[in-house]
Amino acid sequence: MSEPGHRTYSPDPTVPWPVRVLAIIVVLPFRLAWELLRVAGRLFADYVLRPAVWLFDKLVLVPVLFLWRYLVVVPACFIGRYLLVVPGLFLGRHLLVVPALFLIRYLVVVPGRFIWHVVVVPVLGFVRNYLIAPAAHGLQWMVTRLAELLTPVFVAIGRALHLLVVKPVTWLIRSLYVYFLRPGRRGAGWLLHLAYRYTLRPLGLATRWIWQNVVAPFGRAIAALARSIGRGVAAEARQVNETLIRPVATTVRQVLSAVTSWV
Repeated sequence: MSEPGHRTYSPDPTVPWPVRVLAIIVVLPFRLAWELLRVAGRLFADYVLRPAVWLFDKLVLVPVLFLWRYLVVVPACFIGRYLLVVPGLFLGRHLLVVPALFLIRYLVVVPGRFIWHVVVVPVLGFVRNYLIAPAAHGLQWMVTRLAELLTPVFVAIGRALHLLVVKPVTWLIRSLYVYFLRPGRRGAGWLLHLAYRYTLRPLGLATRWIWQNVVAPFGRAIAALARSIGRGVAAEARQVNETLIRPVATTVRQVLSAVTSWV
């Protein structure tokens, strides 16, 4: 039993010999060149590139990385840590941070707290108790007295407006509604009823009769004609497919399969 990747094909006797000769002349040289190129590339990769890469890694990269790590990186880290970083942190802490915190505490925080409790808080309490609170009480008393004086005036003005404006306007609106709007509304309703009964309703009935007796039968006839035409076109398409397209496609597929299998 032969392997799937190395099956042998026998030439199809139905393929004419000019096609076989043309396939040999055109396809076979390119196939041989491609196979030779693949074999040469595999040999070059196996016996030249891989050994060269292995030698470069073992003889060049490994020693260079080892020397770089233990002759440059490790000494530089040691020198930078114990000669620069640690002394710098120590000096920065004891020469800058501690004196700055001391000055901020005893030159800003302590005097500011003293000034706040001794000066600012008493001054604010004095202003609130002896200036703002009396002024607020006086303003409240004035507003209360003014409201007591103006309340009768506002009440009189409200009653006058009610008698002179609200009642006449209300009577006018009510009269307009009773004597004009309500009869007009009834007349408008009667006119709309007449228009609906003698205009819109006959038009609707006529439209429904035209739709039921003219438009709908015509639409059904058009739909039936379209279905008949569609069935005829579909039948013709199936016949063309069975008699022309499918045999041509089968013939082309057989020719290509025969050429490929023979090559």
